Amino acid sequence: NIADFGAVLYQEGIVFASSRHKTEMIERKHAWTNQPFLDLYYSRGQENKFRAPEMFAAEIQTKLNDGPVAFNKKGDELWVTRNNIVGTKVHESSDKIVKLKLFKSSNKGGNEWGKLESFEYNSDNYSCAHAALSPDGQRLYFSSDMPGSKGGMDIFMCTKQGNGWSNPVNLGDTVNTRGNELFPAVMDDGTIYY
Repeated sequence: NIADFGAVLYQEGIVFASSRHKTEMIERKHAWTNQPFLDLYYSRGQENKFRAPEMFAAEIQTKLNDGPVAFNKKGDELWVTRNNIVGTKVHESSDKIVKLKLFKSSNKGGNEWGKLESFEYNSDNYSCAHAALSPDGQRLYFSSDMPGSKGGMDIFMCTKQGNGWSNPVNLGDTVNTRGNELFPAVMDDGTIYY
């Protein structure tokens, strides 16, 4: 079994996260799922006709989980969820769990992506994951178990301020519960699905 999920529109196809097997000398598996770690793939096509998936932006991927991903409306900025890795060093929280972090990259032209920049509210002690941008790029929604969560993962929002983001705001009881609210998606009319 493989997990394919988090598909988002990109250029003339979709980018998605997948645990599909790769042809590598060493295949690392996630201890919780016993499946290969997630990588990002691109498949050109539309409706129900897509070409075979190919690795997407190998220069931003790591040996652990990469994905899902979100793009701004122009498609020249991406946000990726990945394990807490800086360089080649894996960082664990105080409870020995490798948390998730958000990273941003800008397109350098063609299919080449620039260096990943860490989201300013990432932490070794809680996760920030599953980014979604408003159509105008002025609001960033994401899932997190940061202080102020109602329980599990909640959806938070930041507003663009210059080159950074405002303090995260929990979307409250209308959206969040004691469970996990994950994978927000923002439609053109501002409706949020999760």
